[in-house]
Amino acid sequence: DSDDGRIFDDLERFTAQIENRVVRRLQPNFLSSFSQPLKLAGLILATYTPILQWLSWPLVPLLELFNLPDAEIAAPALIAGFLDMFLPALMVANIDAEITRFVIGVISLTQLIYMSEVGILMIKCEIPLRFHHLFIIFVLRTLIGLPIVFAFAHWVVY
Repeated sequence: DSDDGRIFDDLERFTAQIENRVVRRLQPNFLSSFSQPLKLAGLILATYTPILQWLSWPLVPLLELFNLPDAEIAAPALIAGFLDMFLPALMVANIDAEITRFVIGVISLTQLIYMSEVGILMIKCEIPLRFHHLFIIFVLRTLIGLPIVFAFAHWVVY
């Protein structure tokens, strides 16, 4: 019984040390000062420039291989997941095909690393990651998640 108490005390001390390190490393308004301009920049890129269409051009045949309707519209949304988590959902909101909206919605949640909040936090903390590392992790998570989400969407949901 006393061993259990010591384990919980050690765990509490450990989590308190981690919290103190993270809070110390983050300046008070760091996330709010950088996340909003990044979200705005992502929205401007997605809405007013063809950059996301150009970057997503290699993804269109892959999405068509998986029989995803409106692959030309869905491909830029996959790339936009790097800028913000909610931007892909906004980009495919007007698509009629439910399966496309489902795939993009689930993939945008599984990508997890988006530069407006999580990416900034990971770069600022003591984790030895740089921007290109985050981009590689983002691409790998997307490529691993796509077949799983497509399989689930085609065989279970739709």
